[in-house]
Amino acid sequence: MTDMSAASATEVKLSLPVLRKGNEGPAVSALQFLLNAVYGADLAEDGIFGPRTETAVRNVQSGYGLDVDGIVGSHTWTALLTRWIMPEGDV
Repeated sequence: MTDMSAASATEVKLSLPVLRKGNEGPAVSALQFLLNAVYGADLAEDGIFGPRTETAVRNVQSGYGLDVDGIVGSHTWTALLTRWIMPEGDV
């Protein structure tokens, strides 16, 4: 594992959509993939943000101490992507 000190770290900025119940499309499929990969949510990756996806999002938000609103904004995306990129034990 390489040292990622502040001096050597590279900042990456992503533009990710705000997602909520009722949304559909590839971004929702990507969210469902992350929820399955990181949390074992057992969601269909169908691109439909329905009640099961909302529940999984709320569980993630609660687990990270985020506002539990079921809406995937920057803080929820960051929590999901961080855990996917750096699983527990690798941090």
